[in-house]
Amino acid sequence: QTIREELGLSYSSYITLIFFEDTGYLVISAGLDDRNLVRTLLLMVGELRHLAERPPGRAEFARARDYVLGQLDMGLEGTESQMLAAGEHVLGFSTPFRPHAMRQRLARVRPAELSAAARDFFRPDRLADVVVHAGRQALVPIARHRVGRHRNDMQGRMACSRLARDRDF
Repeated sequence: QTIREELGLSYSSYITLIFFEDTGYLVISAGLDDRNLVRTLLLMVGELRHLAERPPGRAEFARARDYVLGQLDMGLEGTESQMLAAGEHVLGFSTPFRPHAMRQRLARVRPAELSAAARDFFRPDRLADVVVHAGRQALVPIARHRVGRHRNDMQGRMACSRLARDRDF
């Protein structure tokens, strides 16, 4: 929300969560102008660091939990959505899908538990980043802006994608 609505750095930003029985992933995506890439990456990492360092306040946490629960409910409005969710849950977790149990479990989570999970989840060895760009040359100046000169475009792209990880997360 900060990146898109408050600072106007991206025209689109969203988070996708995928869970399986033994693994999962979180994707943070943003569609933005090249000039905003470095600042946006640093802001994203800063938000993850902030969540890991201190729990959100009660009001913010309640809003976030209500949002997640609302998305769960909205995602299960149609029969087709319910059947897809049931199938994905059985394939991903090897157990039947029980939305009521999921809601109860989410209702028991506390801010400190969220922060503890963030500290475990957002470790540098667990983070990866990818920059997808239509033009080959555009990333080299962006990477040079923060990490110095590079001999070729591939090094520039690799350096650019390492920016967030190299910021002492």
